[in-house]
Amino acid sequence: EEAAANEKSEAEKVREERRKQRKEEKEKKLAAKKRTRTQKRQAKRDDREEEWRMLAAEERLAKKVRKGKITALEFNTRLKKASKRRRQEDGDADNTEDDSCPEELSDEVDEKTTGDVRWLLSRSRKGKKS
Repeated sequence: EEAAANEKSEAEKVREERRKQRKEEKEKKLAAKKRTRTQKRQAKRDDREEEWRMLAAEERLAKKVRKGKITALEFNTRLKKASKRRRQEDGDADNTEDDSCPEELSDEVDEKTTGDVRWLLSRSRKGKKS
């Protein structure tokens, strides 16, 4: 009778060990998935920096439109290409969509893409008299 009682306790010990192992493995997986505070802060800094880069690229293109060096259609195309390029650098973009170069654009002007570009062309000038 005592041997049978001991066997049950041995089986219970084995079950407890398995539970502990599973729990430790689960905690390790969770720890591997979670980002540390430093990683989160760095990601936030990178996102802010990327936003400023994209804004600067957009402003450079807008200046070219105002000066008449590129059209509004080229502006939209180049802006899309710039954002796609940034995503590819980060490894987030999928390569299924292929954009054409602005030089290869057809002469057709799509009303949807060139629609209202007044915000792009008009810029308030401070300190200049007309």
